[in-house]
Amino acid sequence: MAHINPQGIMLYGTISVGSVSVNGGAVRGEGGPVRPRIVVPLKIEMNPQPDDAMIAVVSLTASLGAQAHASPTQVLCQPVARQLVSRFPAHSGPRANEHTEDLRFFLTQAEVEDIEALRHGTNADVFTLFVDLDVVVAGLKSHNKTGTEQTSWDSRFGMFSEVLPFWAVQVQPLQINIEQSVWVREVLPGLGYDRLRLIELTFPPPLPDRSNAASQFDKAKRALDERRYGDCIDKCR
Repeated sequence: MAHINPQGIMLYGTISVGSVSVNGGAVRGEGGPVRPRIVVPLKIEMNPQPDDAMIAVVSLTASLGAQAHASPTQVLCQPVARQLVSRFPAHSGPRANEHTEDLRFFLTQAEVEDIEALRHGTNADVFTLFVDLDVVVAGLKSHNKTGTEQTSWDSRFGMFSEVLPFWAVQVQPLQINIEQSVWVREVLPGLGYDRLRLIELTFPPPLPDRSNAASQFDKAKRALDERRYGDCIDKCR
């Protein structure tokens, strides 16, 4: 089941020029335990505009948090910055135009564990994260569309544009609702949890002729690492 909560791209808080959204069912993990990252596919949809009044998202910075409007000290990992100037993939046209940008949030192992602790701290069937976006939207004044317009540049260079950023752009935080089953199936294996298992054990009290169980466990693990399998089995007993 898809969980999609779009937010408008607003100029001066009143005029919508497009929207952004994330499908919680499409979030995935990559990189394994060495370079773990959460991939959040961000869909940008620009409203129709006349060709001579083209508008585009030209850059964005995204932060991942456990709550909306997270402060820099509360974000779950380093923010992600994207430049969308090459061919202006998120631009308007006579019809609505869509572009999906994969936001890759790189994590440390400590950050992975923090996110897992947050997930285990909820009893809900859906795990919720938030993406805060700082978006730059600009008007595009384009030239050399047909190759016949008189400009200072060779017509073979193709079309080029003046980028005119709007002063006030606002996008409310995106709420990402991820089903627990999707997280376990699509995110955790990509973060290396199919190759790494963390097990928490309560050891029994010491026996009369043995030291404490934790010490015995360490000895068994050392024997296993040194390929002394007989000793390892003996320590486990």
